[in-house]
Amino acid sequence: MNFHHGDAGPALAGLQQELEIASSSFLEQYHQEVEVYRSEITRGLQEALARLRQDVQEISAGNKICEQLAEQASEYVDWLQWTFWDLPYFAVAIRPAVERFRRTVAACGLVYLSIRVFDDVIDRHFWYKARHPTLLSATSKTFPSSQGAEGLTILAGLLLCFEGLATMTDPSQEGLEQALRPVLLSARRAVIGAMMEQSGPEEWTAPYYERLVQLKNVDYWRCLYTAIDPDRVSPLYPFLTRYYALAQYLNDVQDFAEDQRRGQPNLLSLSLPEPNGVAPCLPYDGQRPPAAPVEVEQFLARSFLELADLADGLPVPERLIAQLKLCESLKAAQRLGLFGSWGATPDRRDRQGVAPSWLHWCSDIQEVIERAGSQALEKVNCAVCRSTERKYLFQKQGFAFYRCTECSHIYISPRITAELQARIGNEWDGDDSENTFLEVQRAFAGPICYLLRSRAPGSRLLDIGCGRGYLMQVAQAYGFEVYGLDSSRAQIERLRPQFGQRLVQAVLGDEELIWRSFDVVVMSHIVEHLPDPAASLARVREVMNPGGILYLAVPDMNSLQFQVFGKKWDVINPLVHFQYFNEESLSRLLRESGFQNLERVQQAPVPSGMTTRWLRLMRKLGGSDAGELAMLAEVPGDE
Repeated sequence: MNFHHGDAGPALAGLQQELEIASSSFLEQYHQEVEVYRSEITRGLQEALARLRQDVQEISAGNKICEQLAEQASEYVDWLQWTFWDLPYFAVAIRPAVERFRRTVAACGLVYLSIRVFDDVIDRHFWYKARHPTLLSATSKTFPSSQGAEGLTILAGLLLCFEGLATMTDPSQEGLEQALRPVLLSARRAVIGAMMEQSGPEEWTAPYYERLVQLKNVDYWRCLYTAIDPDRVSPLYPFLTRYYALAQYLNDVQDFAEDQRRGQPNLLSLSLPEPNGVAPCLPYDGQRPPAAPVEVEQFLARSFLELADLADGLPVPERLIAQLKLCESLKAAQRLGLFGSWGATPDRRDRQGVAPSWLHWCSDIQEVIERAGSQALEKVNCAVCRSTERKYLFQKQGFAFYRCTECSHIYISPRITAELQARIGNEWDGDDSENTFLEVQRAFAGPICYLLRSRAPGSRLLDIGCGRGYLMQVAQAYGFEVYGLDSSRAQIERLRPQFGQRLVQAVLGDEELIWRSFDVVVMSHIVEHLPDPAASLARVREVMNPGGILYLAVPDMNSLQFQVFGKKWDVINPLVHFQYFNEESLSRLLRESGFQNLERVQQAPVPSGMTTRWLRLMRKLGGSDAGELAMLAEVPGDE
């Protein structure tokens, strides 16, 4: 396909919409199978590394250096297992036997990661993409007085490689020998590619670069892929060989400055103009321009569109898998600033001109670290009782969920910082046209206001998290003097004509509330978003009159919804919700925040026109409509 630079944006915008639909469809249908294969990767690596450490201990008779080096190599490999996480997608289509998948991925993976270790030594990488110290870094710290950390790191890489190869040739490991020859051939080609990469700039031509990508990147990927498709007969294989070349092109755009510093070939180096204006084949010594050259964007756009056409011709589920991977890469291209701002993607630069994070509420921990750095994560203890004692429950989007063994509260650690959470919210502010929760608020506003009118000692009401203002509107009709606070600037501006200065855009907890003397405060599905709910409730209590009523609602972790759906329940989102309460933990939080006379409120049923099939199922099973925990609490009166 030939097109001008200006045509790329609309074409890719339409493609992105198609790919997102396909990605969602795949994950909905095959999520559990993917998780099974991922768990087998972890199990297989753990078994292989345990055998490695035991063999080293026995063969070396407990030699300290050997044991330490094996331990550090095992830690690095265990951390790098996320680099295998494309394989479960492909396994959904290829359907290898689970036991064979586990053993073969571990064996091929050790060979694959041994090349990673060698590359770290060649390029003197002490950190893997600024996220984790490499094995070279670890050996340099542990053996500063040895004959050479680089030599020991190479030996550790050889140990990993030989362990993987030995496993494939072990007669007791039935079926693994089939992978041996293709892995050796791909590894040999990848090593030749690493040698080619040391060529001087005078050899950096387009044919040289394409061969380099095929050898050092695509053949390197084949070392791992062989574990599930040794004969390379899957319909996915031709697509993936081109896809992983595209992935390297995008890496080059991201790593251009670093490659320039280190004098290594890069896609952009081939396209940047030389001072004399001749078509370039030598590296450019200046600063990287704000965007990639036009010809690079055209080349990348053609690659995306051609791969999309190739994916369209695949059977299901291969087609969905290919489209999911393309969707991931197209989002990565956007984050790099490629292709301009196409029509389907709104300008997310905030009002202070801060560059967007390009994170979304569905981003996983890897993407958070890549886009915001490790400083965007923080370790926390239980927000209810501050205990450090906890039990691991599960992971979602790469974030670990724990249950406090002291108070039963569920929380995430590490989690994103409140600052990053607010930043993501600001970037997507106003993008809530399909937010069904805000519409459910309309249905519940009447019953809540009826209850509050019968309990409130006065008429001043503050709605924290007022959203679209449905409760404020109904409360005003019940005779309340209403005020509203919300973190969304867009929501506040929509409501401004109706409520004027009785609205404020703010994040609860950032600063003191500007109003006081409230008889009623409503916090419907707010506390679960807060990093420190106890501190926020203390501020709320300060602005309430003695005898005032707090209405508070959160998702209920004792609900049938959580018991049935577990981490697939849509309220389980580590970037959106920091806290996950049950009646025990929420009651404790309220009491310790100075509230008394706690009372659980039974919520009114969802109107028939808004019920869904799964909601009707919850009713038949004896559960509540919303899986919600709603409570009334009272501020102590004057003594």
